[in-house]
Amino acid sequence: MKNLIEKQEKEEENIEIPANLLKKGDRVFHPKFGIGNIDNVVPSGKTFLYIVEFNRYGKKSLDSDYSQLKKF
Repeated sequence: MKNLIEKQEKEEENIEIPANLLKKGDRVFHPKFGIGNIDNVVPSGKTFLYIVEFNRYGKKSLDSDYSQLKKF
C-alpha cells in the first residue's frame, strides 16, 4: 500500500497543469447544476476532476475536459 501511494505521488508531481485550469475556491456556473464553488481539483490520468459543491444539487465530480464550467 505504501508503495502504491508513493507511486501515485510521483505521478502527480509530473502532471503539467494547464493555464486555464480552474482553482480551488473558484465560483463557477454549470448549465444544468447552476452556481457552485470548487472544493478541490484532483489529477485523474491525463486530465483533472473538479469537485464542486453546487447550491441546489450538492457535491459533484466533473471531468475538466467535459465539465462545461464557466468561472462566475
